[in-house]
Formats: sequence, structure tokens, C-alpha cells
Amino acid sequence: MGAVLTNTHPALRRCWHPVALVADVPEDGPLAVPALSDGTPVPSKACVATALVAVHFGLVWLCLDDDPIGGFLDDAPYQDDRYDVFVAGPFTTRVSAGILADNFLDAGHFPYLHRASFGQADDGRPRLEVHRSGWTLHQTATQMVDGAHLSGAQEHHAAYTVALPFSVELRLDRADASDHIWSFACPVDDERTIWWMVHAYPLGGDVAEIAAARALQTQVGIEDLGMLERMEDPNLPLDVRVEVHTRADLGCLEYRRMLIELVAAAGETVS
Repeated sequence: MGAVLTNTHPALRRCWHPVALVADVPEDGPLAVPALSDGTPVPSKACVATALVAVHFGLVWLCLDDDPIGGFLDDAPYQDDRYDVFVAGPFTTRVSAGILADNFLDAGHFPYLHRASFGQADDGRPRLEVHRSGWTLHQTATQMVDGAHLSGAQEHHAAYTVALPFSVELRLDRADASDHIWSFACPVDDERTIWWMVHAYPLGGDVAEIAAARALQTQVGIEDLGMLERMEDPNLPLDVRVEVHTRADLGCLEYRRMLIELVAAAGETVS
């Protein structure tokens, strides 16, 4: 399998991680660990004297190092009153945070894995353009996407943006509007990851449309996990030579290279 990035790799201490929805944080009292059952004590190794704290996309973020590597995706669409914001998840899974981010960036599996939800009309052969800007990765393609709020599958300009280590935005631009979907994964330990999908859609405040869109995106998450949880080792390989890749993997390959650079910048080695 070669070198892999696990949820507990020490380089990840240098990065920002989402830990809870703001709405779930009590005004008084300590922040619980979402992956633990009610009443379960927080493990001592999960307690730190200090941590950097931020709020973005309705989530509380922590960094355990005073000198973070990387930053945050642009949350301007999330803050825009013209959009309706909703969340699918959180999902708790054995799949690593790296695999979840890599899968969200994979633009070639729509007509196969997501045939029942939104991807049936796509051909699964995206023509990708990929480039890096520091610790941010950009990928664009043209894809056919359906949705609960659409009259049918429509051609979209798909713009993916990745921020270290496990944050991915997918902006879907069509002739008359844009949808924004963000994937955020928190590596709890080597057996658990918490995954949120945050959305900003222009639905005009229609409660029924928002509920239908949330239900569809929850189905999408279940479809993804149904495949990914079958992996014998659900950690992200960083050695690009150990897997078979196609042109549809250009962004995923560059994402691996960026993670290798993260590990080096943190003064660690890939295990």
C-alpha cells in the first residue's frame, strides 16, 4: 500500500479541524466530543491546555498548534442572505478524513455511485483543469448534475476548491444560479471520522424545497459511505505509484502531493 495518511498523523496537529456545529455547543459548560456516547468522559489525550479557536460555516474549528498550516475556504456564500443554508450529517464513519476529501474531489464517479440521486446524466469522463495556489487546490470541469430543486439534469460549471487538510468546496454554476456544497471532515481517531456537508442553495426560503434538498444530499452521503466503508484500509495512500489512475484523477493526485508537502512542512515523515 505504501505511505498513507491516517487520522492521527502528527502533521495534522498543525491544521484547522471542525469539531462541532455552533448550534450544538452549549453556552455554559464544556464542549463534548460528538463521537462519544452521552455521559462518556472525554479522554485525557483529547484535552489540551490551549488551542486556537475559530468559527466558519456554522462550525467550531480548533487548531492544536500556535502556527497553523493552511487556512479556511471562503465562506462569503454561506454568509450571503440570498442563499438558504442547510447541513447534511453529521455522519460518523470508519473512513479516514483524507479518503472523504479525496472522494469529494473525485469528479468521475457521479453516473456510477450517484445514479439514483443526481449523477445519472453525467458521462463520468470529466475534462479537468487543476492548479495550486499555495496551500489551496483548484479543479474545474463541466458536469451534468440533477437535484431536488431542479427540473432535471442541467449542465454545470463545477469549481472545486480544497483547503488543507480536509475541506472541499464544490460550486456548481448553471445559467441562472449557483449552488455551493462544502465537505468538512474531522479526524477523531484511527477508527472514527465525523463528516458534515454544508450547503448554500438559492431556494427562496421555501421550506419544502430546503427539506427535499437536505434529504437528497443525505442520500448522497449515504451512497458515498456505502462504497467507502467497504475499503479494507480506509486511509489515503500518498504514494501516487501504488494505485491505478486515470485523467479523471488529476485533482486527486495533486491533492496527495499537497498533503505530502504538508507533512514535510510540519517537520514530520509520511508513515
